[in-house]
Amino acid sequence: MNSRRVAVFVKPSARRGRGAAKVQATLTLLATAAAEAGFGAPELIDATTVAEVRERAASLAAAGVDRVIVVGGDGLVHQVVQGLAGTRTALGVIPFGTGNDFAGAMGIPGATGKAVTVALGPTRSIDLLRSARGWAATVATIGFSAAVNERAERLRWPKGSARYSVATMLELPGLRPVELVMHLGGTTARARRPGGAPEAEHRLRAALVAVANTPMFGGGMRICPAATPDDGLLDVTTLDAVTRFDLLRHFLRVFRGPHIAHPAVTTYRARSVTLVTPGLADGTARADGEPWGRLPLTIDAVPNALLVAAPPAPAPAPTERALRTRRSVLGSLRRRWSSAPPPTPEPAAG
Repeated sequence: MNSRRVAVFVKPSARRGRGAAKVQATLTLLATAAAEAGFGAPELIDATTVAEVRERAASLAAAGVDRVIVVGGDGLVHQVVQGLAGTRTALGVIPFGTGNDFAGAMGIPGATGKAVTVALGPTRSIDLLRSARGWAATVATIGFSAAVNERAERLRWPKGSARYSVATMLELPGLRPVELVMHLGGTTARARRPGGAPEAEHRLRAALVAVANTPMFGGGMRICPAATPDDGLLDVTTLDAVTRFDLLRHFLRVFRGPHIAHPAVTTYRARSVTLVTPGLADGTARADGEPWGRLPLTIDAVPNALLVAAPPAPAPAPTERALRTRRSVLGSLRRRWSSAPPPTPEPAAG
């Protein structure tokens, strides 16, 4: 009799409509693979709200379940991580989401059969981000990037990660810098452009700030391309106030990583980051694509905080096919946006 327990959370929306058959086929495949790998029959967890997912994940870890597998995307991974962080229960992921940035960063295959094998295979330990609002596995963002993520959640077209490209274009007219004070703790001397020296305090007028455990967010945007989830450090990327056209012109570079050479981009490494917005500035944060409260916010790197079923190899770069899809969507929206009348200027304050 197999004694190792495995539990499964399924993205609620994937269990309805056209995705239901694919989910059922995945669960059947998972049951067969689990038996072959020495696990018991997978236990399908019935949880639909954020509170239920977090509570059930914590209960499973407390009960000593060996493996908890997420059939879903970054949002469901984020909620399950709240219950598994700091325990010996390992997380497996079968990507079924929109962006699947965590799976991509971990090198988990997109093909379901291969992902099932990885989810039941060897594990490795990774770091996590931690704040007073909870844990995060990938990237926490403030500013324009957070607004794009929120907009992408509301879109129904296009499917997949190209949705973030569309959201970027739709949010571009509202691009506004955020006044921030950033305190870095445990800094290193590895800032990757002149001016990015590891002083303790930085006053910024930034379009966005990203604090990363892994390189990617927003469906494959490599915002912190050098981030690794096992070095005990946070990678921080800041983008100074730029024009909308400058942001648009360099947008596709973020999918490969050379955007860090842009003069408006500065990168840092630190063990902790505190972000404060003076006055009533908009300081909403998102982590793993999920709401993470408002500033002030202190984020720490916590080494070896989560066991993940994943191959040891680093994540591959986006494929040419994926980049061509994004270029096509972006080109269509750029033409539409450039032909639109300019926004009416806001009246000056009296």
